[in-house]
Amino acid sequence: MNNLYSILNLSKDASTDDIRKSYRLLSKKYHPDNKETGDVKIFLEIKVAYDTLFDEKSREFYDKTGITLQGGNNQLVKDCEQAIAGFINQWVDMKTKNNTMFLGQNVSLGVFLTSTFEEGIKRTSSNIKVLSKEVLKADKLLKNVKFSGDGVNIAEVVISDRIKALQLNLNAERHKLEIFKLGEVSSKYYSSPEESYGHTTSGSVSFRSSIFTSSWENDK
Repeated sequence: MNNLYSILNLSKDASTDDIRKSYRLLSKKYHPDNKETGDVKIFLEIKVAYDTLFDEKSREFYDKTGITLQGGNNQLVKDCEQAIAGFINQWVDMKTKNNTMFLGQNVSLGVFLTSTFEEGIKRTSSNIKVLSKEVLKADKLLKNVKFSGDGVNIAEVVISDRIKALQLNLNAERHKLEIFKLGEVSSKYYSSPEESYGHTTSGSVSFRSSIFTSSWENDK
């Protein structure tokens, strides 16, 4: 999808009135019912752009991350929600168990989440560097093995399998890094547990952050 501001023919400093006016004009032009200029694909892009930019929180989030949040449909957002939910449960668990060291620090939910995601970013970034070096070494070794003889040999198969495994781990770590980066940005929206979660009968956390809910859900 193109830049959301470009879709609405707006600059990044556009006001909410500008966004509303542009949306009304463009949505009317590209609405599927318009037999002359209707275009379903463009209309949906306009709707997503409006939903994201008109809402103050989702617009701020988009400006910082470049990610369009659509009710958690984005897989990265879903994974980040799960990560945040797990960390909130951890925070609640430490509070309810009267961890004196934890309570003595008077750590708020927002601070706890931020520090947790920052640590995750550091750890994952380090893992990515190590895995990237391992992939380069394995690639170099594979080339040497291929040059040493004709046909497929056992060493070539073993090294190729190792490269595949390393690449899978590398991709997983890169995805985790994106989750942690997204989570770090989200952490500023958490100041108290009441704003971020509700307790179920089992005492676990049922998480649903408003920052991951775009305005179109409220229009239903």
